[in-house]
Amino acid sequence: MNENVLIGPDGRQYTIAYTNATFGEMAEQYDSIIDNSGTIEDLDTVLSQYPKVPCFIHNIFRAKYYYSIGDLSKASRFMDLVLQSLESNDEGVQSFLLFRNPSLQWIYGNAGEIYANNGEYEKALQSYQDYELTLARISSCDVSEGLLSFRSINEHTLSDLINNEITVCSPRVMNDPYDTLLIKWGENIRLTKSEKKHVRPLCDSFESYRIRSFCHLSDKLGHETISNVLMWAHYANEHKGVCIKYKFSPNFVETVERRTTRFREIIYHDRDIPFDLNSSSIDTDQALCTKLKDWEYENEVRLITYIPDVVGYYYSIPLDEKSIIDSVYFGYRCADDTIRTVRNALRAYPDIHYFKMNSDYADIYRLRATQL
Repeated sequence: MNENVLIGPDGRQYTIAYTNATFGEMAEQYDSIIDNSGTIEDLDTVLSQYPKVPCFIHNIFRAKYYYSIGDLSKASRFMDLVLQSLESNDEGVQSFLLFRNPSLQWIYGNAGEIYANNGEYEKALQSYQDYELTLARISSCDVSEGLLSFRSINEHTLSDLINNEITVCSPRVMNDPYDTLLIKWGENIRLTKSEKKHVRPLCDSFESYRIRSFCHLSDKLGHETISNVLMWAHYANEHKGVCIKYKFSPNFVETVERRTTRFREIIYHDRDIPFDLNSSSIDTDQALCTKLKDWEYENEVRLITYIPDVVGYYYSIPLDEKSIIDSVYFGYRCADDTIRTVRNALRAYPDIHYFKMNSDYADIYRLRATQL
């Protein structure tokens, strides 16, 4: 086998002693053993042909073999060894973690199913959470121009401003139950596949998503979102709230241990085309980034965070030192006391620009921003 040297995100060189093709060869031979009712000895003979492949890869196939023949106890023990190895600092393991994310999803998905069917709910839940963590590591959309956040003035808004944070929330507390289809898909499989032991921990793993909605600065026709009367009426307390313009640095969406954060644009679905959730799987954009076309005026960009080790519907993410509040826009009905409260909360950041929205009598259905 050829050895490949790759540079990791940390700048280190990693030697990859096996390729995706090698992994594919092993999987094909494993499938042949299963199809021909082979024994564990047959499998070990195949695995011995790949001495440079890390041992935990061998144990994945052993776990799958025992699961296929119904020996759940042995399958679980071998999967324990796999997951213990993934937590080690061995270079072979670290290179796998850096460069084999699709395979990681496959490993954690299999682990969740094995543990669930062996009656180990907590292990199954954690495996499915790890599966979602790797699944959520999709690419972020470009937000370099900045994003807008329309808000009512409440404890979460003021806390964000005072503490320089972004609060994300569970889809469970969002105003539209059809805003995040993953939850609805989970409801459906709980109803239709309740006899499957893996359904409960799988669906429970969905509860660790947290979301925050932002908007692009302008729509596809170039109209400024800040001037949109619907956005102010629907999301800024009937023009009595604020809209905050954020500039996010690339570091804001770095993956940290047991937390993945990404920006994704919303895909708007035509209501005349049925969206069928009676499927055995759903992709990330369908699950988390699809809304009805009626909401297209929002030009939404969604901050999607997956963080399994947090209790409660809300979670606050600190802004990194290069992510800033650029401007604050006050609704045209925003009270003077509210304006003073917000400016006082941000007094530590003198470079922020402040604006007040007013009617534009030459274009009455679009608002005009006046600098304060």
